[in-house]
Amino acid sequence: MLITVGLALPLAAAAVVANMVGAYAAIQASTEGDFFAGTGGPELELLYVGAAFALILTGPGRLAMRVPALDGPKMRLLGAVLAIVGGIAAVVVFHL
Repeated sequence: MLITVGLALPLAAAAVVANMVGAYAAIQASTEGDFFAGTGGPELELLYVGAAFALILTGPGRLAMRVPALDGPKMRLLGAVLAIVGGIAAVVVFHL
């Protein structure tokens, strides 16, 4: 919902990246290397990760509901860092 309205976009997109990296780790553990989603591969998860990173780097659009404290270069950097740390944590937790 936060991504749809553009509110706190870097943080919401970071949550999507962390979730999809965890899903990617689960898919890779259960398949034998086929890429396409129709055969159980990680294609869709990687698409979501790429789209969420693009949203983190570009920010919300012109028509987004903006909160000045949650929008700007520092929040985008924080979103990227949280996405990377969250993705690493998701992989580590999955392999425990």
